Amino acid sequence: MKENKEILLMEISEKIKSVSKTLEEISNLLVLMIGDSFLTKEEKQEENKEEILNYISSDFSKKSEKKVEKKEEKKENKSVCEAEFSNVKIFYITLKCNLACSYCYEKNYLNKERYEDPTYEELEKSFVDFVKECNERNLQAICVFFGGEPFLRKDLLFKLIRKAIELKDEGYNFYISINTNGTIPLTEEEWNLLKELGQVSLEVSHDGLKMDLYRKFPNGEGVSKYVEKFMEECNEHGIKLKISYTVNDINLTRLVDDIIMLYEKFNPERIVLRYAWDLIDSDILEKQLEKLKEIGLRNKWSICEITCEQCRKCKKNVNKYRYFIPKKQNEVIVDRYREGKFSILDM
Repeated sequence: MKENKEILLMEISEKIKSVSKTLEEISNLLVLMIGDSFLTKEEKQEENKEEILNYISSDFSKKSEKKVEKKEEKKENKSVCEAEFSNVKIFYITLKCNLACSYCYEKNYLNKERYEDPTYEELEKSFVDFVKECNERNLQAICVFFGGEPFLRKDLLFKLIRKAIELKDEGYNFYISINTNGTIPLTEEEWNLLKELGQVSLEVSHDGLKMDLYRKFPNGEGVSKYVEKFMEECNEHGIKLKISYTVNDINLTRLVDDIIMLYEKFNPERIVLRYAWDLIDSDILEKQLEKLKEIGLRNKWSICEITCEQCRKCKKNVNKYRYFIPKKQNEVIVDRYREGKFSILDM
C-alpha cells in the first residue's frame, strides 16, 4: 500500500511539472502576442537599458539563473581570479585633470581635503609588490595607470616607467596600460622610453567628430587637434594604441559612423566603449550597438564587450579589479562590470 502511494505521488509530481511547463509556454506566447505596449515610456527606457547592459556583458545580469550558474562554475576554475585576488590593478597617478568635459562627473567628487596624490615611493612599492605577487602565482600582472590625467605628473610617471624597464630586464611578466586624454605632448625621449618598455599601450580618449562640443580645455578650446596629433605620434613610434569612446547624448546617433572613422583613420588595436548613462536614449543606443556589432565582426574589429567573439584579446576570466588608493590601509577590489557612476573617493 505504501509503495502504491509513493508511485501515485511520483505520477502527480510529473503531471504538475508538465502543467507548469505548459503554463510557462502559454505565458511566453502571450508576451509575444501582447508585446510591451502596456509599459510606460519610462518603464520601456529602463527595460531597454537593462537589456543593453546584458547585451554588453553577461556580468551585468543579476536575474538570470543560468548566468549565476556560469559565474559559480567560473569560481571553480583555477585560472579565474578569486574574490580576494585580481591580477588587474588600477593605479591612480592623480585625480587632477587639465580638461573640463561637460559629461565628466569625477570633478564633482574631487575634494582636495579628501584626496592627496600618491608619492612616487607609494606608487613604486605598490607597483613592484603587485608585479611580484602576480608572478609568484604564475600570472601576468596587468597594471593600469589612470587619472585624472596621468601625464600631468610626467616626471613621476616616467620614473615609474624606468622602474618597469628594470623589472622587465629582470624577467618579470607584466603589462602596462596608460589611460590618457591625449592632450599633453610627449618628447622624443619619452616616446623612446615607452618603446623600450615594449609591453605597454596607450588608451586615448576620442569621442568622434563632435567631441569638441563637450571635450574642452577650461578656456573653452576643443581638444581634437591635440588628441589626433598624439594618436598619430603613437602610431609613428610603434606604441600600441587603444581608443576610449564615451557614448553620450551628442554623439549617440553618430556612434557607428564615429567608430568606422576611428578605425579607418587610426587603426587602433581596440576600441573601448564607455557610457554616460544619464544622457543616453536607450532605444537609440540598442539599435546603434546592434549595427556596430554587425559591422565590427565583418571588419574583424576589436570593440570591447561588443565583438568579443572576434577579439578574444582581453582577460575575460578577470571579473574583479584591484585599486591602489593612496592613504588607505587596504586596497579596494571591485567588480569589473558595474552600473552607474564610480569614484574611488566614494570608498
